[in-house]
Amino acid sequence: MALEKLLERDALPDTLLRVGIRTLDAAEEAMLHLTCERAQIADGQHILELGCGWGSLSLWLAEHYPLACAELWGLRAGQEWLVS
Repeated sequence: MALEKLLERDALPDTLLRVGIRTLDAAEEAMLHLTCERAQIADGQHILELGCGWGSLSLWLAEHYPLACAELWGLRAGQEWLVS
């Protein structure tokens, strides 16, 4: 869905607009950065990433923390109980 459609439906949080985020790519970038900041991710760490999405966090980790060792696990249908 395009950013304009989200804006028409008031689906984009005002907070994003107030800090100058105007595209979906910028919003995703900001949220990935915030996720890593809150998780206190640092280069060189060993990271266990339980993939429950489309892989954007895994790609972000590889790009921004090249010295980190990330173990990635993708969940298949029926395995969600492992993390609940």
